[in-house]
Amino acid sequence: MLFTCFTLPGGYNDQDGMPILTKRTAFKIFVVADATALALSMAAVCVYFFVALKNRKEVLHDLSNWGFSLTIYAMGAMIIAFVMGLYTVLPDSTWLVAFICALSGLFFIFLSYILRKFHSSWKLMIKSSF
Repeated sequence: MLFTCFTLPGGYNDQDGMPILTKRTAFKIFVVADATALALSMAAVCVYFFVALKNRKEVLHDLSNWGFSLTIYAMGAMIIAFVMGLYTVLPDSTWLVAFICALSGLFFIFLSYILRKFHSSWKLMIKSSF
């Protein structure tokens, strides 16, 4: 996500240095989703740091739920940014973008399912450790 701040879809205009595709709606959605993914993932990292510092069971449980939720939402925003970035630079290949969107959505659903299973076992482990 960090490098998308420097390498935007479509590149930059040589004369004024502005992104070429700024007027496209898909590019605007890409920028918003990318910024959202960055903010949510940074918030999740901060929450996980707080988890490492605390040792009360109630706080650990609440913070781990917050961190997990923020991570899932950040992943969703990252997938939206990825798909919109592709749609921005490949507007004529609608079938390719639709395929990538479906593949990314299925991967996100699968990964969310796996992470939810891991998170429930992690919550049980936290509860039993105190």
